[in-house]
Amino acid sequence: MDCTQTRLLIDEVLSGTASPIQAQAVSQHVEGCATCAEHLRASRELMLQLREMTVPEPSSDFEQRVLAGLDARRRPHSGFVAGFATALVASLLLWAVFVGGPALQQADVPAADVPTVTLVASEVRRVNLVFNAPAAIESATISLELPAAVSLDGYPGRRSLRWTTTLKAGANRLSLPLRADGPVEGVLIARLTRDGKTREFKVRIDARGADEGRPGAGNV
Repeated sequence: MDCTQTRLLIDEVLSGTASPIQAQAVSQHVEGCATCAEHLRASRELMLQLREMTVPEPSSDFEQRVLAGLDARRRPHSGFVAGFATALVASLLLWAVFVGGPALQQADVPAADVPTVTLVASEVRRVNLVFNAPAAIESATISLELPAAVSLDGYPGRRSLRWTTTLKAGANRLSLPLRADGPVEGVLIARLTRDGKTREFKVRIDARGADEGRPGAGNV
């Protein structure tokens, strides 16, 4: 594996989306390449720094524009939008960040620390996806894949959702009200695609029965 291939895979290794073979190949390469080892170190450090950042004020109409891409008959109730401005106070945060350059970059945590969201069956909990764009992006596609027994409040039974929208320069936050029908463990996958390039973000979902206790609020 050469340096170009390695750098293309570093983001996937750090986000946990690379295959075991790809991760091993990157590890072997950086052991003998000081330049790529430094790139890996800097990328990991950037992720840690971003986790400590205060969430910037998001574009005020991003969520409305995203919802406009859905079938009007199946849009969620007004609470989806009404909770957008204040959801940060008690919500879990997942950062999906553009760092620039031709490829989409992901600011996420190492694979071992993929965020976990704990849900209580039949109750709604919000997860915020924050997309930080260095410049306006005219056409971006956001898709969600939800684990079995978990749905977006207002879209019962739908395991896959897809939007095409625009991103304004700066932070664009989308608040997702998640509901679990019962105890389940799985992974929520969010993908953001533009210009044929896709970045993937994962969140572990741990849904418990109501008698197992309610999760406390916190930041991921």
